[in-house]
Amino acid sequence: MFDNSFDSSLSGLGNFSTYLDKDHLSSSPTVSSLQQLPSLNTPVDNAGNTLATARSVGTLTATQSFSDAVGSVDTNDYYSFNVGIQSNLTLSLTGLTANADV
Repeated sequence: MFDNSFDSSLSGLGNFSTYLDKDHLSSSPTVSSLQQLPSLNTPVDNAGNTLATARSVGTLTATQSFSDAVGSVDTNDYYSFNVGIQSNLTLSLTGLTANADV
């Protein structure tokens, strides 16, 4: 008899893994092979990755905040905006572990 009481957590599997499909268990469970499993800790990408796909935030008329992250998986983030009239721009980048190009 097959014991289907194992933990179904997928944490720590890495990029390639073999797993048992717990939802379709029978006396002869199917072992499936994942070709590529995306990282379960991959942050959501809220910006474009090229100038052509930059996230357009429109015309800046008041203070706005945007949050995103770059790293080994998502190496570039681009935002585009208009200022409407000549004005000052204050930009704050936090949590940097390397230089950023602005």
